[in-house]
Formats: sequence, C-alpha cells, structure tokens
Amino acid sequence: METDVLIVAPATPDLRAVVRGLGGEFSGKIGNLNVSTAPVGVGLVSAAAGASKRIFSRQPRAIVMIGTCGLFLDVPGARPMELVVPTDVILCERLVLQQRAEFPGVMTTRISTHAPLAAGLANTHSEARRAAIGSAIAELRCEEISSSGSQHFQCVGINTEVFGIAQAAHLAGIPFASALVATHLLGPTAGPDRSRFRSEALNSLGELVLGWLHAGAPGLPHS
Repeated sequence: METDVLIVAPATPDLRAVVRGLGGEFSGKIGNLNVSTAPVGVGLVSAAAGASKRIFSRQPRAIVMIGTCGLFLDVPGARPMELVVPTDVILCERLVLQQRAEFPGVMTTRISTHAPLAAGLANTHSEARRAAIGSAIAELRCEEISSSGSQHFQCVGINTEVFGIAQAAHLAGIPFASALVATHLLGPTAGPDRSRFRSEALNSLGELVLGWLHAGAPGLPHS
C-alpha cells in the first residue's frame, strides 16, 4: 500500500492514541489518505537509523514525528501540556556551548521543517507554539544551562530524537514536520512532571494528529 503520511515516534506506546484512531492497526485509511505508523527507536542515533529504515521501506509522501519534550526555564509562558510545532530542529551539545568541543564545519546542525506541513499541524490547535526545538545526545541536567537554555541554544526546548528523524527525512528528500507536547520544564521538577503529564500529552497528540488527518492533512504535498 502506498503511504501518504508516515507517523513516527520513538516507541510503540507513543503511537497508541493514533493506532486507536486507525482501528487498532498500525496502518489504515483516513478519508483518501493511506496512513502508516511506526516506532523508530529511543535516542538520537537509534531514531535516525530507524527513521531511515522506515522511509526506505514505506516511501511516504511526508513524515510526521510525534513525541514529548522539555522546555527551558527562560522561555516566556512555558508550561507542561503546551503544544510545540517546530519551525527548525537544532543539534545541541553542551561541550560546544562551553567551547570545549566543536562541530565540524561541514556538519549539518540545523534543519528547517516543511513549512506548509508544519503550518497545517499548528493550525489544528489555537495555542500551538511555532519555534525551533533542540536535540541532544543525552538529557540536559545542568541547571545553569536549563535556566537560560533558549538564549544559549536558540531554541525553546529539547527532544532527544527529533533531529535524527529530521535528518533522515532531509537526506531522503521527504517533507518532515513534528508535533511535540511539553511534559516538563527543564528544571528541578522535570522528573515528576514528565511522569505526571506523559500519558495525557500522548493522548493529546493522538487527537491532534487524527484531527489533522481527518481534515485532509492540510499542508501535505501533492503526490
């Protein structure tokens, strides 16, 4: 079956709400759209490899990643359960920030999402935040960086996998967008808040993506 939209997430439970909307299957039809879902792996490297594999096997018209994120403490109005639809995805590394390491000059460290696709997702929610999001190899737990992270990294928060998936889509020439719900602020309450809000965040994401698909997937490029 030709895939119009491939919905990916780090792990199978992250896709549960979307799978319910597909009648309990990992692929199906919504309106005139052939939709597939797939877990791609936890962590930046595993997600990049998993996304590349899924893109190669499915050849989708577009790929949408759903997941959760943490927001930096210095982002105005940041709160758990806030929807973030990234405009750009940035590779973040604390050692580079501290000038103890550097990225090779030819290395891609920033990828723009597909603007019409991202706009279509954002327009399904009246309070979606359109901003750059970061990815790091490991979770950032330095309070000094977290308290001013948006200034340091030029993004509103962190999701570990999104850069790897965006890079896989970019290299394959597949339009990419993402929808993330914040489960926590990157500060002292990060752990408890992430556990508290995770299930609600994933259900909210499922409803949002299903609503977008039922509306005909605004922003999806023509085949």
